[in-house]
Amino acid sequence: MNNTITNGNGSLFFDSTRKKWRLQISYTASNGETKRKSFSGDSKTEVRNKKKQFERDLALERITDTSNCTAVDLLKESADYDYKIGEIKEAAYTRRLYTVKIIEQSKIGKIPIVNLSEVTINDFLLSLKSKYSNSVISKVYSALSKAYKLAINKRIITFNLMDSPFIKKPKSDRQDTKVYAFTCEEQKVFLEALKKKRYQSKNIDYNSMFLIELFSGLRMGEICALTPCDIDLENQIIHVRNTITRGLDYKAVVGDKTKTPKGFRDVPINDYLKAVLKAVLDNCVENDCNLLFYNEKMNRPVSTQQTNDYFHRLCKSAGLQTTGGQHTLRHTFATRCIEADIPPEVIMTWLGHTDISITINTYCDVFAKRQNKAIDKFSKYCNENLIF
Repeated sequence: MNNTITNGNGSLFFDSTRKKWRLQISYTASNGETKRKSFSGDSKTEVRNKKKQFERDLALERITDTSNCTAVDLLKESADYDYKIGEIKEAAYTRRLYTVKIIEQSKIGKIPIVNLSEVTINDFLLSLKSKYSNSVISKVYSALSKAYKLAINKRIITFNLMDSPFIKKPKSDRQDTKVYAFTCEEQKVFLEALKKKRYQSKNIDYNSMFLIELFSGLRMGEICALTPCDIDLENQIIHVRNTITRGLDYKAVVGDKTKTPKGFRDVPINDYLKAVLKAVLDNCVENDCNLLFYNEKMNRPVSTQQTNDYFHRLCKSAGLQTTGGQHTLRHTFATRCIEADIPPEVIMTWLGHTDISITINTYCDVFAKRQNKAIDKFSKYCNENLIF
């Protein structure tokens, strides 16, 4: 019989004699017996964390036939439980299953973890080089490492093969697609195409979504998740609080947070964008998700894939070449900011980058082009303020 918690919340109380918080729960052991377990700690949080770890350990014992247990079995078990107890949300759960699926579709996905060898794992990792980016390869590599840790925790194995010096994380053969910003002339062509409303959708206001990205730098997923309450026209602020992610059925759903902690931010509304947002608010139609933009026909949020498809059609009609989809608009906004000599730390905040190094590295080419202008400004300052 599987180990299951029969009294999930338990009884939490403060032991005045021992000056400790205590939590008692009942659970059913693998032999069918009902048992009790106590946890103690200096704080409620410590006690609850101990309980959560105990529940996790119980859940990981649900696979009883350990002789045929694969890395996929262990990873799915872990993801299912983390999702069940609320440790991860739907979007994170979907991403983890996507990584597991890559392993599942390979040879090692069907081999019991006790039978895997360094050669087998290396062959699998090397096979990823031509198919996936460095980011995906890193996630698969980390997932395999986690599978071995789970197997050790379940006493299926005693050694983490991923710690072997002979197993290396390979680098992708695929070149990262560089996203280029529109030049000023290309931006004018794009804006003219929006004015002519080529391929204008009757169902979704893509044009306004593109204008918001172009003049605020918001990620398209963040734009898709905006609500009317996020738009403060009086104080000219956009409150960025959520993003659109893929749900279990791979359809767009509203997440409960932004892409990064720094993504939770307030972005100023310039005068041009203010007129756009006012029109959007005036024409906003009530929907089940209370979103500013909504796919009424399908009765669900707008996905970033939909905006990408529309963006490519629009650019093709205008004779514009693009490599990075509608993300080009975010890069164009950042490029115009750099050209306007807006400080990098301000741009970082507006874009929601976690660290200023991301801003500098992402737009290093643009910053490099500004060096001549910067040295001219320095020379002028020296000539005006210093006596040689």
